[in-house]
Amino acid sequence: MCPTTTLDAPCAADTTRQRVRPSLLRRVDVLLLGAVILVVCLVSLPRLEAYVRNSNEADARLALKLLAEACFDPSQPSPGDLATVTGTSRRLRHRLRDARLLEGRPTLLYHGYLFEFASGPAGESWIVAWPRRAGSTGAGIYAWRPGAGLMGAPNRERRWSGVDGGPPAAAGVGWEVLAP
Repeated sequence: MCPTTTLDAPCAADTTRQRVRPSLLRRVDVLLLGAVILVVCLVSLPRLEAYVRNSNEADARLALKLLAEACFDPSQPSPGDLATVTGTSRRLRHRLRDARLLEGRPTLLYHGYLFEFASGPAGESWIVAWPRRAGSTGAGIYAWRPGAGLMGAPNRERRWSGVDGGPPAAAGVGWEVLAP
């Protein structure tokens, strides 16, 4: 209890209470803020990952179309490999600016997808694209076949993934025409 003789003097008990209460509130505020941040992260990160996968898949489909336009142009000689195509086409160098060829391989890496030429069932050339890490950088697999256009398959088992895991350009994959 404080003496009641001076009205202007603060009571020691009151100041102690005032000091304890703000520090307690700060701790509760910090814990509450931390909990809110945790919930936001738990909700947002899976959505962000799904957005990145979908964006990579859309980029792979667009890149296949651009590569096919350059590779299968009837007015041009066949380029033979993706290194030649990307090295000689100004448009491809501009549009696929951050694409790179893997060292010692005929494989192009662009936004989480790998691209290569493949031979189709009848011996025709296809361009195939598959995720570098299935489930992480993308899920679907894609191909461009002259005469059919853009084709895709779901790759649910994540069978085609990584540098050595490209899909064959064969009928057994379950290709479906996505766009002529």
